[in-house]
Amino acid sequence: MIADEIRERFLRFFEKRGHKVFPSSSLLPKDDPSLLFTSAGMNQFKEYFLHPPSEFRRATSCQKCLRTADIEEVGRSLGHHTFFEMLGNFSFGDYFKEEAIEWAWEFLTSELKIAPERLLVSVFKEDEESYQIWRKKIGISEERIKRFGEKENFWPSNALKEGPDGPCGPCSEIFYDWGEGSFEERFTEIWNLVFTQFNRKEGKIEKLKNRNVDTGMGLERISALIEGVKDDFESEVFKPIIKSILSLRSSDRPLLRYNVNVIADHLRAIVFAIADGVIPANEREGYIIRKLIRKTEYLGKQISLPNPFLYRLISPVVELSKNAYPLLKEEEGRIKEIVKEEEERFLRTMERAKTILEGEKVIDEQTAFKLYDTYGLPYEEIETLILPRGVRLDKSKFMSYVEEQRRRSRASSLFKEEIFAKMDEKEKARKKGLPIEGVWGEEEVDVARNHTATHLLHSVLREMLGENVRQAGSIIFPHYFHFDFTHSKTLSEEELEEIERRINERILRDDRVEKKVMDKEKALAEGAIGFFEEKYEKEVVVVSIGDYSKELCKGVHVRATGEIGLFKITKEGSIGAGVRRIEALTGRFAYKWIKEQERKVKELSRLLSTSPEKIVARVKEISEQVKKVKKKNERLRKELFSYYARDLDERERVVVRKFSDLDLPELRELSDVFKQKIREGAIGLLSLKDRKLYLMMVSKGLRGRIHCGNLIAELCKEIGGKGGGKEEFAQGYIEEGKGVEKVLTLWKEKIRESFENS
Repeated sequence: MIADEIRERFLRFFEKRGHKVFPSSSLLPKDDPSLLFTSAGMNQFKEYFLHPPSEFRRATSCQKCLRTADIEEVGRSLGHHTFFEMLGNFSFGDYFKEEAIEWAWEFLTSELKIAPERLLVSVFKEDEESYQIWRKKIGISEERIKRFGEKENFWPSNALKEGPDGPCGPCSEIFYDWGEGSFEERFTEIWNLVFTQFNRKEGKIEKLKNRNVDTGMGLERISALIEGVKDDFESEVFKPIIKSILSLRSSDRPLLRYNVNVIADHLRAIVFAIADGVIPANEREGYIIRKLIRKTEYLGKQISLPNPFLYRLISPVVELSKNAYPLLKEEEGRIKEIVKEEEERFLRTMERAKTILEGEKVIDEQTAFKLYDTYGLPYEEIETLILPRGVRLDKSKFMSYVEEQRRRSRASSLFKEEIFAKMDEKEKARKKGLPIEGVWGEEEVDVARNHTATHLLHSVLREMLGENVRQAGSIIFPHYFHFDFTHSKTLSEEELEEIERRINERILRDDRVEKKVMDKEKALAEGAIGFFEEKYEKEVVVVSIGDYSKELCKGVHVRATGEIGLFKITKEGSIGAGVRRIEALTGRFAYKWIKEQERKVKELSRLLSTSPEKIVARVKEISEQVKKVKKKNERLRKELFSYYARDLDERERVVVRKFSDLDLPELRELSDVFKQKIREGAIGLLSLKDRKLYLMMVSKGLRGRIHCGNLIAELCKEIGGKGGGKEEFAQGYIEEGKGVEKVLTLWKEKIRESFENS
């Protein structure tokens, strides 16, 4: 594929010019929870721009990126995408404008053979240095060099006047000229060269000591250009995916090209994000991917794609990118499983939502909030459901209900806030040298133990299962906590035991739990993580435990791990595709749980008349005895059922018998024995058990003549029972089990009537 070739040639080109080749980082920023997704090639090098490394000063990469700011433009414009690959070369206080411009020009015109006369460039209007390099060094004519203001050619846009504070600088963009059409149609931006040479501080512009280069060129866009097409969706990057989408259509309805393009685009974002560890959820990264999946489901329905359909399109995306990203092939099965489950969940949710709407006399913003609050439907999807009923929602009114719910949630968090308040009181008392007894109650201490335990658990899970494990949520109560994390496989008993062992080992070591207020950037640079946290201020609290755990966290903690006392896992299981949950206890509640298990063991020991050490052996012995008894009972039952059918004549056509103490499964088994004894006919069996009369009816060789389900339903209706079934098999019951003889007589009559009328 052309994209694979361009990617490889780009990286080799800059490697030959002294750049260290870096693989793409994950779509989930490793050390920057302020970002939902990696959105630019420079993200993984952010620290190097601030503090240039000593071992290298030049880097190049092809970075996986995901952006949602322009999501509404996807499918409408020729080059907007949610997921894309960004080719880039970077200088950390090394080369600057001249080399960056010369190499960009050389790669495009010499390496990719793009005609120089098809290229034009733009520069920041005050950046005379870049202008002169393009004019004199490269030799571009004046009319093909455009000067623009800080909105178009400064990074960040309008940073000089509006901020934000921080590194900034002019940029120079390279465009391809198609020769005709409007400005947007005629010119395609290929490459953006950013020169960070200033620092904005409190509105003042200062020169940076280390001047940097940060460039970015979209792989999808340059691939389409080399193929000679303006529209990225007509390139080899998308054509196989679009072909697979169209192959699923089950109707000749007019094709909406917009729908197809958006599905193809969003599908790539979904596949790459899940491969990197994102799980569809109701917040942060998971919410974005859930929203993309649900949007594609809706668009697919409009063009007659079968539901669910997205999971069937995973393979084409994987096949196109597996050479550059082998992880996709490894994760293909898991991605399909997650996407299919999410699609099915959404379809079920939509059906439940429709049911709610059908039962509502008045549909308004409160109804919409009910769907949002109960089923997690985004506002846009709710609008889609309600619009066909002629109702237009007032979003501001809808949001008022959302805000009210948030206020209630904050009120329900009062207990947690009180703990934080008491923690503050304790800290103030400690600093003043005052006694602190009574400030913290038992419940506050229990919460502190559990919270610190989640940090220990998080660190051990990442050690054992890999750094792709990410916290997906947690709830902490005084008496227990649960911790959700991303992982696709069930944890074995051995793994759970090892997790417990490592955590309790760290508790016994009594490692100090240290809190430190730090600058966010410095904390992240030192390895602090905060995958599931809220947005951070500039200053953050870092909680460090030993040399194995460092997280951004404002919560309450114990002073040392020894204060946790004891850690015990009580449950582990899946709560959704790719997400698992561990429930655990600490401190006094872990001790109580263990004492309760001990009490149960002693009770079992007494009931089984053996010592605690021999319980397992005794249970195995009893289990073997039970198996033998069951086997014997099975043989005796078969002999008994054969005895019941001993006097049946194979010519009998109507068989109605009564029994005692047989339930429906046993009547079903008995009916099979009876069927083997006759050539053709109808068999009715009833049994009185536990004050309930069970009825079973089967037929043999009577298709089209007698319908067992109709007969049972009619009989039960007359005698106050419930029942029904299929043509050759039906069952029913009567609650009080009265009138057995009447039922027998009535049943025989109805069967004979059916024969006479057939």
